[in-house]
Amino acid sequence: MRVDNPMEAPKTELIKYWKEAMVSATIITPREFSKEIKKLCENRRGYCKSEEFMSNGKVVNFQYELPLSELISDFFD
Repeated sequence: MRVDNPMEAPKTELIKYWKEAMVSATIITPREFSKEIKKLCENRRGYCKSEEFMSNGKVVNFQYELPLSELISDFFD
C-alpha cells in the first residue's frame, strides 16, 4: 500500500514495515567544514558510507545515504 500522507496510514498493528525514499549524496567540502557537515548529516538520519581526504587532506569527499524527506525540509538552510 502506498501512503502519501501519514493521516492515510493504516492502523499500526496492520503495518509490517515502512519504506522510505533514500538519496545517495556526495558532499565535497574543505576540511575545516567537515565536522559540521558530519553533524548536519547525522542529525538528519544520514549514514556515512565513506569519507575520503583529497588534495593532501585539504578537501573531504563524503558519501552519505540520507532520507529524501530530510533533504527537502530545511537541509540547506
